[in-house]
Amino acid sequence: MRDATVNSGYNRAVLLLSASGFAASVSLRSMDTLLPSLAADFGVTVGQASYVITAYALGYGACQLAAGLIGDRFGKFQLILTLCILSAAATALSSLASSLSQLVAARMLAGMVASGIVPLAMAWIGDQIPMEQRQAVMARYMGGIISGTLLGQVIGGILAQNVGWRMTTLVFAMGFLIVAAALFAESRNVQKRAHKEAASSGPGLLQNLRSIRNNPYALTILAGVAIEGVAIFGVLTFTGASLHLRFGLGLGWVGGMLACFALGGLLYSTMVGALLRRFHRVALIRAGGILLALGLMALGFSPVVWIMPFAIMAMGVGFYLIHNPLQVHATQILPSARGTGVALFATVLFLAQSLGVAIGAPLVDAGGLWPICMASACIMSVTGFWLARQIGNR
Repeated sequence: MRDATVNSGYNRAVLLLSASGFAASVSLRSMDTLLPSLAADFGVTVGQASYVITAYALGYGACQLAAGLIGDRFGKFQLILTLCILSAAATALSSLASSLSQLVAARMLAGMVASGIVPLAMAWIGDQIPMEQRQAVMARYMGGIISGTLLGQVIGGILAQNVGWRMTTLVFAMGFLIVAAALFAESRNVQKRAHKEAASSGPGLLQNLRSIRNNPYALTILAGVAIEGVAIFGVLTFTGASLHLRFGLGLGWVGGMLACFALGGLLYSTMVGALLRRFHRVALIRAGGILLALGLMALGFSPVVWIMPFAIMAMGVGFYLIHNPLQVHATQILPSARGTGVALFATVLFLAQSLGVAIGAPLVDAGGLWPICMASACIMSVTGFWLARQIGNR
């Protein structure tokens, strides 16, 4: 085992990596609130303006595996620094778009270059932090990403209202540059004390995928995150519309309630150290499945509107009680190529989210939100106990 104090030597590096994840999350979520401004500026509908969000998501999802392969080959920390610089350039380029098609292309490029920031940071933590300390460190890292998800729409809306969408994108570009400068200043310290990263000249992608196919442990982790993506994000996608229709809530109230999911994640990230000291990791995974089931049932069936934010927050805590251990174990499914392994994990989650929306759409149209809430509650309660058993055996 590495020195037990290794964790403290990497606090600043993990904090800066978390800041890079924050910048990437803000860049992603901010566009949600910029759509009315984009529609007015380019003379299109809000639906047409939403192509910028789709383009970013496509670029983000398509390039994660490539980023993992490059990171394994040339170094993860340095590549994250490079991707932050490229993200600043791509984000600044967005502000120069003179048509919607140009903005869509720029946002797709921004998604492509930002795609590796989060999975490479997780893989780097896996290289540097011993397994027994990794879950708490990973949770602290995820705090930045969750905060960016929570605040991205708020920051984007405030800036757009006061300085316009073009200046808003320049502010986000400057944020990437500031993070890149801080990572550059820290890179020398990282190089001095870093443990050797995963081997950079191992098997190719196809051989690694074949090894995963024959590895029950890796398949369990990937199956777990796929189930999460389908069951949880399939529900969350339609929750806002359901709250609006069922309770007549304004969109501002709806947005605030949806933000409670991220608040639940932040609550988990602040509690995780104490939880791990008091409870076994396996028990926490089981608790996550139960908490998710309770939150989903309340969301789908409660007729009382004030229950909704608590239900969504419970879902956020329950989700991260399961997702955080899966992230930690994702750093072990390809120990000789962690960047590739974690990128594959992130890609599966991304694809599963899209599948969850596709499955949920006809069910919601036919019967509202409660059928998919009930199905997801059953699925996640069983999945929590199944994953607890599988990871416990590991």
